[in-house]
Amino acid sequence: MEAERKSTPAENTVRKFRAKRFLLLPAIILCIVILVMLFLVPAYISSEGGTNLIVSKINDSIDGEVTVGSLSMGWIKGVKISRLNFTDQTGNTIIDARQITAKPKYLPLLAGRVHLNNATIDEPVVSIRVAEQNTTDQQVGNSRPQQSGGTGQIPALPIENVNLIINKGNVKFETAGVEQAGKTLELRDINSKLAIRPLGKKSSLDVSMAVAGANDVSQITASGELKTSSGKWTLANSSGKLQIDVNELDLSQLGPLFTILKVDLEAKGLVTANIDAELKKGQFENIDSKVKVLKLDVSGQALKGDRIFTESFNADAKLSTDAKSINIESMNVKSDWLSADIEGTVPRDLDSIDDFLRYDSADTLSGKFDCDFAKAISQVKNISGFKKDFDIKYGRLSGDVATKIVSGKKIVQGKIKLWALEGTFPVKHIVISKPIELEAKLVSEKKGITVEKLLMDSYFANVVCSGSVEQMNYNADIDLEKMQYDMGQFFDFKQQLAGRGIVTGTGSWKDRVLTSSGNARLSDVIVKTPDGKVLTESEAKLDFDFKADAEKKLISVDSLKARAEAGDITVSNLIIPMKAGPVEEMNFNMLAKVDLAKTAPWATVLGGMDEDLQIAGVASSDLKISKSKDIFHIKTTQTSVKNLKVGYPGQEPFVQSEVMVSFDGMFDIANKIYDIKTLKIVSPQINVTGNLTNSQAGNDIKTQGNFRADYDLAAISTIIAPYVPSGFNITGQRSDNFVFSSNYPKNQPQQRMANLNARASFGFDSAKYMGIDIGKTSLDLRIDNGYLSIRPFTTTANKGRLSFGANANFADEPRLMKTPGAIKLFENIQINAETSDALLSYVNPVFADAVEVTGILNFDCEKLAIPLQGGHKNDIAVTGTLAISNMRLGASSLLAQIIQLTGVGKDPLITVMPTRFVLENGILGYDNMVMDIDGKKVSFSGSIWLDKRMKMNVELPWEVSGDNIVLPLKGTVNKPKIDTGKLLEQQFQKEAEKLIEKGLEELFK
Repeated sequence: MEAERKSTPAENTVRKFRAKRFLLLPAIILCIVILVMLFLVPAYISSEGGTNLIVSKINDSIDGEVTVGSLSMGWIKGVKISRLNFTDQTGNTIIDARQITAKPKYLPLLAGRVHLNNATIDEPVVSIRVAEQNTTDQQVGNSRPQQSGGTGQIPALPIENVNLIINKGNVKFETAGVEQAGKTLELRDINSKLAIRPLGKKSSLDVSMAVAGANDVSQITASGELKTSSGKWTLANSSGKLQIDVNELDLSQLGPLFTILKVDLEAKGLVTANIDAELKKGQFENIDSKVKVLKLDVSGQALKGDRIFTESFNADAKLSTDAKSINIESMNVKSDWLSADIEGTVPRDLDSIDDFLRYDSADTLSGKFDCDFAKAISQVKNISGFKKDFDIKYGRLSGDVATKIVSGKKIVQGKIKLWALEGTFPVKHIVISKPIELEAKLVSEKKGITVEKLLMDSYFANVVCSGSVEQMNYNADIDLEKMQYDMGQFFDFKQQLAGRGIVTGTGSWKDRVLTSSGNARLSDVIVKTPDGKVLTESEAKLDFDFKADAEKKLISVDSLKARAEAGDITVSNLIIPMKAGPVEEMNFNMLAKVDLAKTAPWATVLGGMDEDLQIAGVASSDLKISKSKDIFHIKTTQTSVKNLKVGYPGQEPFVQSEVMVSFDGMFDIANKIYDIKTLKIVSPQINVTGNLTNSQAGNDIKTQGNFRADYDLAAISTIIAPYVPSGFNITGQRSDNFVFSSNYPKNQPQQRMANLNARASFGFDSAKYMGIDIGKTSLDLRIDNGYLSIRPFTTTANKGRLSFGANANFADEPRLMKTPGAIKLFENIQINAETSDALLSYVNPVFADAVEVTGILNFDCEKLAIPLQGGHKNDIAVTGTLAISNMRLGASSLLAQIIQLTGVGKDPLITVMPTRFVLENGILGYDNMVMDIDGKKVSFSGSIWLDKRMKMNVELPWEVSGDNIVLPLKGTVNKPKIDTGKLLEQQFQKEAEKLIEKGLEELFK
């Protein structure tokens, strides 16, 4: 094998050069590509093809069309666009600019940020035709970009640093579809410079423009600078300056601008304003403003029908602010209906008031105001929420405040007076009997603050306070009748009031805590209701002791005790938040001892208790109430009612020597959910225990309960009387379980019954209803997903049989209890006068006013539907066949008329042949109800309304002729009468027919 040859130095040098050339070649190619891009990209973008490509991409992304005369780009000179035009799809918005130049920083564009050293828009002209407002989204000024296909808005890029300069631009707003006069807004000669800098840097604004209307041109300039904090855009730690000058701006020309902003306002008037403001760390160090408005007239739907008007308005103000106060060098306001002059220091909060009132504080406040109250209220009546028929014709509100510093004392005194008030509210004339005056005088010195005068004087009330801030006595004397006379002109009092109220007590203000204790006493109180009832209270007292902490925003009631003839109520350790949210924990007790008989009249009038309910007894309760976050815990273990007596007129009262109640429940008031862990009611004849919860799981609410009750039906029949049909009486001892639950969407509480599931047993030893004595009965009730089922059962009734079974769908509206099919409802039951009056009088008027009714009733029911809710009487539906045998009626007025016409005996035996009838839509009808009255057939047909109207005929044999005659019934079911006038008419017609027939026979003999 030949030995390996070694490379020579020359050959090694050649190899190294070739390797370096291989590595250097891509770098050279990359440099060439970059150089080509540097030259070609600007050249391509500046070419016609590049410009068309960019414009086409823009037009694919916007609602409208952009055209440009030319576009050029340079890495150093920036971007230049000449003759730019934009027209939106509707043709109502047009933007023209002679030239736009900008010098962007290109590298930030790769990160999605627009960074412009300078941008200039030369002679821009913006023309917007604004359609008149309507309720659709198609109106101009409210066009929405369509998101289908390739159409949409150009996505906004984060702006980091922008200088934008607009030179000699024009903007024109024109309302479409209306006369041009007064409907065009044109902004001319716009010169503006907006420099937006990053957070923590100083941004600036310099704008001037001419606002051209139909007849006049006004000038507006605004300039300023603002340096924000480095964290976020906020005025809290910002500093800067702002200057605004407006020269006779005609507000009527702003209509198109209001339209495009979707603000429904119409404004008239000339505005001249000069405002200079300096901001330092969020506080205005200096504000110097002058505003003058002539013939201001503002209206429109945004004001809810109100109209703000003044012939002239002038306001001059020089002021500054700090964290605690507003320092007014001067403030003067003058208009047709208001004048005010103020100077000095206005505290911003309670801490500032303390500082202001210090004897060694140099802060003072003086001023006065006078307001035409009637004109002021009339201009903001709807905005303020007053009723439409509220109208103040005359009235004046004036006041003044003054501060003096004399010999180490600061004296602050002021007065407010409302007088000459007259008008209508609502639809009644009001005249305030006497001016309402508030007057105060405070003297601050080293030893403390003395209240020399603090009073309110009016026709119906006088309030006087005196003493020091740390030890103040107060007294208020109120005449209830006079108060109603004056205040009743503004507020609707349903009852007439009389009596006197006196409030006395002491109070102190220290370390931002108001402490007060005292009592209120009402004497010789008389309340007259609109229906003539009179309630009286010789004396009622309220003792109170509370603290109001302005720092913690809490009112702490150490004790509150009310005493009256009806009983006593005491509340202790109560905490009331002065605003939402501050109270996380709360614990207080309430003791009550009330005479129910004395409370009942007040509860009937003021609380809506059933006025027929008769109640007596002494109730005592000890409630413990606590709150943790939003959950209230209410518990009582010592609630009792002794010698309870409950009754209704005409019924035996429910009487218990003592009823004990224990209760423990949690309530989330905000979410309307609760958990009653235990509820127990114990008395000699009632024992109920159970629990009830209403909880939320996701978007659903679940309500469930479980109760066991041992009770005497006869004892509770009076209590349940309002909830069962009138006259329904039951007896028996029961031990029943009631279990129910319902799961339904929180936002659909009406689905509670539709989703109900329940199991219950119920029964009685005996019951009586509508003259029917029902024997011992047990019922099983099931409700599955809102579907009620009562299993068919049979029991005795008036020596016969009653059969029944039903179901109901609680999802239906209205809810109807229906028989599942045909059923023999009554079989051979004995009827009586009560049954006749309650049931049979709706079937036939012969049963009206009948007494001593006897007979055997059978009723085969094909269909029965009974509403489970009130107000659906016409939804009762019954179809069936009725038959009565061996019936006798006493004192029936209609039967007496039938007896007279037919000639049957006075106490006839009656049989009602099987008759099918239908009751629906509030009308019962049948074609032929035949009654056998002592062997003579009497037939009824027609309709009877549930309101006792009727349209019926009766066919019967007339004793005189022996022929059957058909006569209508007049009157109502309660007072029926056979129309005998028709009888004479029929007989006359028959006799006439006989004469004619006889005459014809003679003629053709």
